[in-house]
Amino acid sequence: MLKSFPSRRHLLVACIVSASVFTAYSVMWIPRVTHGFTMYYTYARMILEGEDFSRAYDYEYFNARVREYGIENMVDMPNNIPTNALVMLPLAWLPAGTAKIVWSILSLAALALSIKILFGLYGISTTENLGLGLLTLVFIWRPIYDNIALGQMYSLVLLLFSMSLVGIVRANRYMSTVPVGVAFLAKGYGLVPVLWLAFTKRFQEFGLVVLWIVLGILATLPLFGLGAWQTFYSSVVSRLGTLPTDAHVAFQTINGFVFHLFTYDAKWLPYPVLELPSNVVRLLSYTLNIILILVVFRRTGGTEPGGSLRSYSTAIAAGVVTAPLAEEYHFVLFLPLVLGLAADLVRQYGEARRVNMRMVVFGLSVLIMALPPRYKELQFASFPLILLAYPKLYAGVALLALSCLQRSK
Repeated sequence: MLKSFPSRRHLLVACIVSASVFTAYSVMWIPRVTHGFTMYYTYARMILEGEDFSRAYDYEYFNARVREYGIENMVDMPNNIPTNALVMLPLAWLPAGTAKIVWSILSLAALALSIKILFGLYGISTTENLGLGLLTLVFIWRPIYDNIALGQMYSLVLLLFSMSLVGIVRANRYMSTVPVGVAFLAKGYGLVPVLWLAFTKRFQEFGLVVLWIVLGILATLPLFGLGAWQTFYSSVVSRLGTLPTDAHVAFQTINGFVFHLFTYDAKWLPYPVLELPSNVVRLLSYTLNIILILVVFRRTGGTEPGGSLRSYSTAIAAGVVTAPLAEEYHFVLFLPLVLGLAADLVRQYGEARRVNMRMVVFGLSVLIMALPPRYKELQFASFPLILLAYPKLYAGVALLALSCLQRSK
């Protein structure tokens, strides 16, 4: 009996049930205007209304515009890159509720296309048990749920990186670089994948990404004005990841972890393990992030054609846990790595017919990543209980480690 479990019938039922739950959740949340979406919509609406965009980073002014545009009982923190406003600009003429519905439908389409691309890259077929199992995993992947509920942009970013993966595999310079440039202009995201291009000696691709970003900023400068970029740098970039609120356990990153453990703030961080000077904490955070990135780059390779897909997927995932801030929905970007690791491990099991420790670690990590543990309730826990407040970070680092070990086998 155990040898036949899970059978195709079991997997098909699981896939249908998970898809039904995901559909019901999406239908419930899609019409709701939430924070996250509110910021994107207000950014775009300010451009549409001809507002001075340099004022977008004034919290009071920004939220006054939120109310003016018909969004009641909602406040948001304006901390995105100015060019983020261009993504929602085609929908900004619509009422906020209608725009949220349209945007959510587009996000679901981007997610579906991303999964199709990734399945194709890894040779996964939905007619096989592996494909059904991984589709079930996608439908229960908690970060996707948060992405839909909050109207976030990470389904779009996932699609852009999936397209870039195709370009890397096909050695197509434009397909591999244009999506990364767009991802940066849309969300300020993609530094680690860009560094990966340089590390793997894809210097032309690295230069092209930088070129696309510079051209995008210059082309839109008349729209935003130099003042918006100056204010963005002084108000957001210069302080990113260093405020007490940035160490909330909602941010499952190395930076958040280090700042939470070693910084004191009466309101947000009353129980540090050890209070250290802010410069020391910042240096420790930078050092750990750089070490992780270098280990991922060195251990996953990426210079040889056969290893570039896994290596680049790992770099995309590493960009999440090494970001200054990354909430639950950012972990959508672990899907390229997770799907690739799953395909490899399942095929290894098919050959050896035995479960090894890597498979156990992978299963536990994916389970932690997919399900919604209530770690945010531990924000004000003291040591050692506070260590339980970072399950997504631990699972993410474990998956990165598995990717490094898989190559060395």
